[in-house]
Amino acid sequence: MKVPKMLLGTLGLGLAMLAPFAKADTLDVFNLNAELVNGTTVSGAVTIDVSTGMITGASLDYMGQTYGTVLFQGADTGSTAPNHTAVPFAYEFDVGTSSALYPAFVFLAQGPVAMDSLYGYTGGPLCSLNNLCGRDELGLSYSSDYYDSDGQFQFPGGYLFSGTLSFAGTLPASGVPEPSTVTLLVTALLGGVGFSLLKRA
Repeated sequence: MKVPKMLLGTLGLGLAMLAPFAKADTLDVFNLNAELVNGTTVSGAVTIDVSTGMITGASLDYMGQTYGTVLFQGADTGSTAPNHTAVPFAYEFDVGTSSALYPAFVFLAQGPVAMDSLYGYTGGPLCSLNNLCGRDELGLSYSSDYYDSDGQFQFPGGYLFSGTLSFAGTLPASGVPEPSTVTLLVTALLGGVGFSLLKRA
């Protein structure tokens, strides 16, 4: 039996529409281990989509509490004099216990391609007193730090004394389309096949 050109075209179109879903992005997991100046420690995992440089999740433990909400992330430019151009020097990501601003850690890390991006990140030290980051436009250097539930920074104990993000493994992200998307595509394909067969009849 000869297959109608319309049927082949419809099937080809359907496969082309499904192709983007076949690709699965990868998420890299990094172990975070850090010590504050006050002697306390924070540890856990941070998930980064290194193809976009975005942090997609965190699960950290600090003094019996879980810090799992990424409150903010983006380039950190520090301080800039009026009418001067800001100088990005690190990538900032803030992690708290909930959607409330505090308590929270303000972590700073420098990327391999651009200091203010985690694109292509493979791990490394966090900005800390042992590894200050900067300088910003005013020449200042920075460390990651911690703010308590009142939004207070305890000087100097709230500074990170040292810290690292070390590569732990890669997780495949789901490349499967939602059921409604599949239903829509199958309906379109069946409609095209039916139309083709009706035309032949």
